[in-house]
Amino acid sequence: MKSRLIFLCACFFLVSSMSQVFAYGYSSAGKEPLIDAREAILRALENNDFKTAREELEKEKQEFLYLDKSYKPGLWKAITQGLDQEDAVAVDTALNQAFAAEIRRRLHSVKENIQNYQLSKTLLVKTEAFLDMMQVNLPAQQRKDAKSALKLCLASIGNPGIFGVGTMPANPKQFEEQMKILIQALQPIS
Repeated sequence: MKSRLIFLCACFFLVSSMSQVFAYGYSSAGKEPLIDAREAILRALENNDFKTAREELEKEKQEFLYLDKSYKPGLWKAITQGLDQEDAVAVDTALNQAFAAEIRRRLHSVKENIQNYQLSKTLLVKTEAFLDMMQVNLPAQQRKDAKSALKLCLASIGNPGIFGVGTMPANPKQFEEQMKILIQALQPIS
């Protein structure tokens, strides 16, 4: 009986410890519809295949329309007009604007959910993927500012620590300051 109780306690400790371990791990990147759509559209444009580019855009129409409505009015029109006019540069510019809008969307979501470490971390890690893909279109100083601000945004969400050791609370004020710097750094694209 005593050995069963010890075994059950050990199992409980192991399971609760493992759930904490997952709480501070990096989330897998998973599928990113906007990244996948951008890559497919740009591949098609490299081949001057505007029909396929349009088809790829249509697959993620709702994602782009949401950004158009909530973060970048005129985005959908800019992309479709670029495709209609077979202007690959205009389409690429509009896709970069979509990424800037998506970064703003994710940053606002982190701001609203900063006390949820795992969600905030996942959003910021995925934000970095968007920034990495579009940063070549930023002037050098803005690129540096954006990367630095994103790094500080990540630090400002705190850390749950390992088994509670090294716990650091979130710093919403610092996050908001860095968020503004990051959004400002994206202005040449936005």
